[in-house]
Amino acid sequence: GNVGIGTTSPVSKLSVVGESAFAGGASVGLGYAGTAAPTGGLIIQGNVGIGNTSPASRLDITNSATSSAIITLRDPLGNVSLELRAGTSTLANTFVGIDAGKVNITGDVNTGIGAYSLAANTSGVANTAIGRFANTANTTGSYNAVVGTNILGTNITGSYNTANGNQALRLNT
Repeated sequence: GNVGIGTTSPVSKLSVVGESAFAGGASVGLGYAGTAAPTGGLIIQGNVGIGNTSPASRLDITNSATSSAIITLRDPLGNVSLELRAGTSTLANTFVGIDAGKVNITGDVNTGIGAYSLAANTSGVANTAIGRFANTANTTGSYNAVVGTNILGTNITGSYNTANGNQALRLNT
């Protein structure tokens, strides 16, 4: 039969409802039966889903909030070191860096790599911004390609710009 902790209707061999704690570690999956877990760690056989129930890869994360990072890495002091954002809805956007692409709503096929790159983009399309503060103020401009720091920094609606180098076209609007 099934065993329930915190539930009177267990749906599997062991169903736990409520908070759980493992002292020492845990092994999950038939392939790990009889295998000691790493001290204070976790080993899992199969795919892991966070935010979804049908993971298609080893780690499959679904982010329901469009303006929050899907993965955040922090330094030992707790400061954000890296954020990874995925496109909203079915949009093909890639944003890597602190606040990169943070407010994107309907912008599609954008790539922002670097802290604050394309941070204000809401509906711009097909922009590529690589570098810290690269095209950071862009909201609706499209087809911009920039590489550098503080580059095309005040561009809000301009389109079809190409800039390369530190502060290139920084004051272009």
